[in-house]
Amino acid sequence: MVPKNKRTKQLLQQLTLLWHQSVLTSHDFLTPTDIVAIKPEVTQGLSQIETLILAIKDHKPQAFMGIAENKIEMLFIAPSFQGKGLGKALLNLAETNYQVQFVDVNEQNKSAVAFYHKMGFQIMNRSPLDDASRPFPILHLTNKTSF
Repeated sequence: MVPKNKRTKQLLQQLTLLWHQSVLTSHDFLTPTDIVAIKPEVTQGLSQIETLILAIKDHKPQAFMGIAENKIEMLFIAPSFQGKGLGKALLNLAETNYQVQFVDVNEQNKSAVAFYHKMGFQIMNRSPLDDASRPFPILHLTNKTSF
């Protein structure tokens, strides 16, 4: 876990770049203009999220997960590490150590939706817009058995 006072400008830049690379492979519904508009929100979110967990290999972040209360707010993995169990390991850590029960995912991100379903999450609700009122539907998922 990276405490807020240890989130240097350099680290935030590295994680924002990781986010950008990940989004290019997983969020094909976003235009380059969308990505540019969202990027500052990501950097700000990384600096302020309650719990920030990194997966580091060769002294470099390869994935990160942000948690607030009992919800995963962000989970992004470097393209070269996608599909290799890192997301599963981070999600298991979140559920075990942080009692995570919720996650929101872009409906158009089919691989993420499939991943969370495989990991036992179910759709609770759907919003037609994202948190910034952009036209990217959000699925609200839970791993709770009753909701």
